[in-house]
This record gives sequence, C-alpha cells and structure tokens, in this order.
Amino acid sequence: MLSAVAILATGASFAPLPKQAFNSVVAIGRTMPDGSRVWIGSGFLYAYLNRPDLKGESRYRSYIVTNRPVLASLKEAPVRFNPGSLL
Repeated sequence: MLSAVAILATGASFAPLPKQAFNSVVAIGRTMPDGSRVWIGSGFLYAYLNRPDLKGESRYRSYIVTNRPVLASLKEAPVRFNPGSLL
C-alpha cells in the first residue's frame, strides 16, 4: 500500500513507491476547508535511480512534473495515481 505524500511548492517528499508507479500520470488536487478534494491539474511522476545506499539497495529520486500554475499558492496537495489510490 502506498503512503501519504505532501507536495510542497519548493519540493516533494515521497514514501517508498513501487516501480509500477514510476513514470505514471497523476491527478493533483486541493483540499477544501470542508475536507473534500477538488482535482485541479495533472502531472506525471518522474523517477530515476540515484545511487545504491550503503546496503546496496536502490535509491530513487522522484519528482512530480506539472505546470507551475497548478501548484501556485499551495503548500501541500493530495496526489492521485489512479481512481481509488490517493497519496
């Protein structure tokens, strides 16, 4: 199961993601004051192998690529990889 992720205007912080999620299209949303979510844009997840860690395990750098106006004025945003899968 995928864990929560917060997208910040200055960068992103991801929980470990399965390889199937790499290079996939995502919906980017906004959480409304009543707790509901509105999907305001799209982007794609781009990840590449950065380097193995000290144990020899693969470590990836991951980014969500989208247009700047999608994230304008947001400090964090929910990301949906596919219907029913919310990060």
